[in-house]
Amino acid sequence: MFDNPPVLYVGSFSKTLVPALRVGYLVVPEQVVEPVLWAKQVSGGEAPLLTQATIAEFIESGHFSRHLRRMRQLYRDKWHRFQGRVAEELGGRVRPVAESAGMHLVLEGEFDDVATHHWLRSRGFGSTPLSAHYIGSAARSGLVMGFASASEQQIEAGVRALSNGLKAAAL
Repeated sequence: MFDNPPVLYVGSFSKTLVPALRVGYLVVPEQVVEPVLWAKQVSGGEAPLLTQATIAEFIESGHFSRHLRRMRQLYRDKWHRFQGRVAEELGGRVRPVAESAGMHLVLEGEFDDVATHHWLRSRGFGSTPLSAHYIGSAARSGLVMGFASASEQQIEAGVRALSNGLKAAAL
């Protein structure tokens, strides 16, 4: 049907602008616009026209691009701050897996990640066990920790809590 398989770009303004907008987007190749429009009409759920027009103006004026650049820098700085505090406080007990994990710090280590996740959760800190992202026996132990909405003080407190949780798990 297609010489080149179509590529669809799907996204949301929830993380890049305001979660309360609840507006997403879909960029499709020209040859599938009509079927996608039909599917959208059948499924419903229209975004208000004023919201759509405001977002369009924000994009066309260049404000969205500037906003994204600022946010990328902010999140990059937070990642480095978080990762640096982990390196200082945890002294090799965990190690970052990758820098390109979005707004998360992915840590790997030899500890019970499920128990540590529950320990952190009971103290008000969010995480996901890294092992939950694997199928089968090849699972690695670690934590996925978000930082996008965390302040510097919350990052500090989270790293201290993680350090205490790893100490508690080792006992």
